[in-house]
Amino acid sequence: MKNTKGGKKHKKQGNVSQDFKSLTYAEEDQKYGKVTKILGHSRFEVSVYTKEENDDFTSSTLTGVARIGLKKKRMFISNGCYIIVSLRDFQKNICDIVHVYKDNQASMLVKKQLIPSTDFEHNEDEFKFEESYDEDYQDNKPTNKNEPYLTLNIDYSEEEEEDNKEVEYDSYGNILS
Repeated sequence: MKNTKGGKKHKKQGNVSQDFKSLTYAEEDQKYGKVTKILGHSRFEVSVYTKEENDDFTSSTLTGVARIGLKKKRMFISNGCYIIVSLRDFQKNICDIVHVYKDNQASMLVKKQLIPSTDFEHNEDEFKFEESYDEDYQDNKPTNKNEPYLTLNIDYSEEEEEDNKEVEYDSYGNILS
């Protein structure tokens, strides 16, 4: 039976919406950026990306100030997260942080070529490592299907010598050496 009278926060959990359905884009005076360092007191060191005509990105380092509304929306800023910043006309080295993206949203921005894909190239290096591992495995793999995968050469000569020795036991059944 469904709880209709409340308690245990059942009503609050039903109203949770998915954030990745709608993606927020930067407007005219806003740009995309990435948090590089946390300075404290709601201030962050931000590298702001600007897209040039030849689809290359240039970055400049600014000090970003988080709005109070971000805490109310539960958008927490951590080191390395992607954000939208609003540039100030009267202060060139300070910007305001307007929106914070989650990881899955940032990958969607990379696919749309709105932010550079420098951080997402590290995953390709991991795949290269796995490919080299597979090549080593292919070298050791047998060419004939009838051959076993692992062949061991065991020297049984020492064990046979031990078996030929007569074993002496005491009255309690213990082996005497």
